[in-house]
Amino acid sequence: GQLGHSCVDNEVYPRVIESLKSKNKKVIQVAAGWKHSMALTTSSEVFAWGLNKRGQLGNGKLEGVSRPIKVPGLPEGKIQQISAGGEHSLACERAFVSAVQMTRILELPAQEQARERKKIMMTTP
Repeated sequence: GQLGHSCVDNEVYPRVIESLKSKNKKVIQVAAGWKHSMALTTSSEVFAWGLNKRGQLGNGKLEGVSRPIKVPGLPEGKIQQISAGGEHSLACERAFVSAVQMTRILELPAQEQARERKKIMMTTP
């Protein structure tokens, strides 16, 4: 699932992630965590896929996905950089980093998740 090709097999050679290509998305940055990956497009959209046991994909769920999904709740057109670590993901908006501890937010009901993300982003200097 971490490679984004809808399978979990190991691969020897790199290949295009067809689901991003078919959506006409131009990827300008990729990031890889322990067992998840991310992509940032020219239109500042963030896509994530792979293991999601700690909410590192940012989609409000804990199930992994084997194809890229758009990360919801990020400010439209403002994300300029992404980063991934062991079990977390980061999105950089302008010069400020919006690091959301997804595990804590995922414990909240869906409506409160969006409100909490906004609150964290508003308190970022």
